[in-house]
Amino acid sequence: MAFSPIVPPLAVKKVRYFGETIAVVVAETEQIAKRAAELIRAEFVQLPVVHSPSAALQPEAPLIHKDLGSYQRYGPVYPVPDTNIGNHVKIRKGDMQTGWATSEVVVEGSYAFNTSDHCAMEPRCSIVEVMPSGLIDIQTSTQDPFMIKCLFHLFFQVDQSKVVVHVQFVGGGFGGKGSTQLEYIAYLVMHLLNHLL
Repeated sequence: MAFSPIVPPLAVKKVRYFGETIAVVVAETEQIAKRAAELIRAEFVQLPVVHSPSAALQPEAPLIHKDLGSYQRYGPVYPVPDTNIGNHVKIRKGDMQTGWATSEVVVEGSYAFNTSDHCAMEPRCSIVEVMPSGLIDIQTSTQDPFMIKCLFHLFFQVDQSKVVVHVQFVGGGFGGKGSTQLEYIAYLVMHLLNHLL
């Protein structure tokens, strides 16, 4: 099981992509939450943009994560400090030089495709309730409930038996419902509220 370097659940000091979470609203009703969200104001300073993976690999490319080398890692993840390479994997199979030399035809080229992504019909949503007993009850749209239990244990030192994940029918997820992010945010907010109240 591989984990990427730890990234904060909310943008800190720098927003790295369109749609990165910058704030959380907590309210007693959906209407109040919507109104509160409309009142949030943020000011941004335009930073240099990296438009493609090939541009990100150029020596002069702006660094998306300047502190990449200092991030805490779990599992076999090998970021390259002072670059935009989040994980460097070496694969060695056979003798490449012999393979090229004995090939009847060698074709070289650069190929690019328009970006695409699978899209779920339902929005991402998570509801987390922290019970007085310490039980963490999570209702979420995911295709990987057991990974959520593992990650809560890893990041929050919560026993997996204390994490209950309820999932409705996901349908065709194809990997798009495999990430865990909203669950962290909802848990952290609930955890904070429990300590404040």
